Amino acid sequence: QVMRDMQSLFNNGLCISLTHGYKMLKQIIYRMSVMTMIFIGVQFEQAELKIIKQNGEELEFMVELADTPELRRLGLMFRTKLAENAGMFMDFGYERIIGMWMKNTLIPLDMLFADAQGNIFLIAENARPLSLEIISSQKPGRYVLEIPGGSAKRLGITPGDKIRLCK
Repeated sequence: QVMRDMQSLFNNGLCISLTHGYKMLKQIIYRMSVMTMIFIGVQFEQAELKIIKQNGEELEFMVELADTPELRRLGLMFRTKLAENAGMFMDFGYERIIGMWMKNTLIPLDMLFADAQGNIFLIAENARPLSLEIISSQKPGRYVLEIPGGSAKRLGITPGDKIRLCK
């Protein structure tokens, strides 16, 4: 795909508008950066994470940390499985409306959106693999925890529970 995009960009030369050319170039760079990260086997830092349910029960997960735009962009793309107690913890640095999608993600995920204090306020259950549909936090949040699809329901995780990262 990257090679086809580059060929199209150069074959069309001056016939394409600058805006279109810029957008195509951005897509090419994005695809190349994702392919490079996959090719070199990007290693995510790992940490223990706990979900403290409102009844005091603690659930433990081993998560990969995605705290840069590049790591968040790669996320769980191209994974074919995710252990029951595993996940990806995304830190967006500050509270804002967060938009997620499942592009190149091959497994269903539950997305737990949390505010800066770690309070879960929204759970998007069983996000559909490969979907380009935007999953919005609907209100400002700082963190997203992705866990295997169906886990939130199976474990009784609900809005109001709290996420705590144990670095």
